[in-house]
Amino acid sequence: MLSKLFSFGKNKYPDVVSSLRQSVIDNVPCFVDKHIVGNDELQFRGWALPGHKGPSAARFYINSSPPDDISYPLPSKGLEEKFGQNEFAGSAGYSVAIHAPQDEIFSNSGFAELEYQRNGTPDERSEINRWWVFDPRREQLMPEGERAYRVVGDESVENYLLGGAIIYKRLEYMASRYFDPTLFAEGPVFDWGCGSGRVTRYFVHDKTREIWGGDVDKDNLAWCEHTFPQARFIALPLDPPSKLPANHFNFVFGISVFTHLREKAQMQWLEELHRITAPGGGLVMSVRGDTSLGFGFNRKLNEWVYLRERDGYLNVGVDSLINEQLEDQSYYVNCLQSRKYIQEKWGQYFDILDIVSAGGIHQDFVIMKKK
Repeated sequence: MLSKLFSFGKNKYPDVVSSLRQSVIDNVPCFVDKHIVGNDELQFRGWALPGHKGPSAARFYINSSPPDDISYPLPSKGLEEKFGQNEFAGSAGYSVAIHAPQDEIFSNSGFAELEYQRNGTPDERSEINRWWVFDPRREQLMPEGERAYRVVGDESVENYLLGGAIIYKRLEYMASRYFDPTLFAEGPVFDWGCGSGRVTRYFVHDKTREIWGGDVDKDNLAWCEHTFPQARFIALPLDPPSKLPANHFNFVFGISVFTHLREKAQMQWLEELHRITAPGGGLVMSVRGDTSLGFGFNRKLNEWVYLRERDGYLNVGVDSLINEQLEDQSYYVNCLQSRKYIQEKWGQYFDILDIVSAGGIHQDFVIMKKK
């Protein structure tokens, strides 16, 4: 843990950047930069950092089978500078593809998956780090550029849909691993901070499952109500309580919400999430951990990690991404929490079952159960 590097009061800002980069190497061995769905083809391109045995020992699988086409390793420009601790970072690029009818490619309830085994055998990280694509023929309407941008800071349709599909399937995996799977499969489910339905859209394909979404962004909520009539959406206040029913939801998740709340608001929402979650219900919340920071280049990384470990919670400044939708434009911030802080403070409301590094692509997943 990075906390072991600190001797508070002696060396103010120790250099932890290499440790943060190592967290990416350990927890995100494979990354998809682009995927292409053709008439009878699915292709993935990106980078994959192998283990100590090198690229020749690594294995790719698409839908649990070896790809029909594979080019690996390929030059990976710029990766060596950032993740040079891995001796193969300069040649970690890949392109893999399968050729089959689309009905066959997306036969798993509309999803296709990519798995990378860095040492040639499956392990916990290869399972968590799977990448998922949803059948584009079954995708529903996309939000306009600004509505998508307020959710992910990017207007790319490909990135928006890929990220939503991955998070949905990883939530499903976490639910099966830590809870009774029926909590996720049957609901009721609440998407806290649903935005424009980036993840909600994959829940509504199961018409028997009760799914709710809530957000402070009323414009995105109105769009969701029109686009996903199978779900129920509710406007949330900046400060709880909300109008959500008490003890109602068996599975609650929040993607990049606790990454933007001031400490007082965070504690208020923890209390509110406890109120609305059914007894024994499961929750998955994402936070910015070491892996998320390891992807960055901010010159303040050393300072941020030091202050996070010292104080537990760190507000690093206002984020203006959704300001036009907020009455209080100082409300939405960028923040960090240490693992110790989460265990102690969040643990007042929930049993903290685990904190999974990079469970949510690059953000960590906090796995919780209502006491």
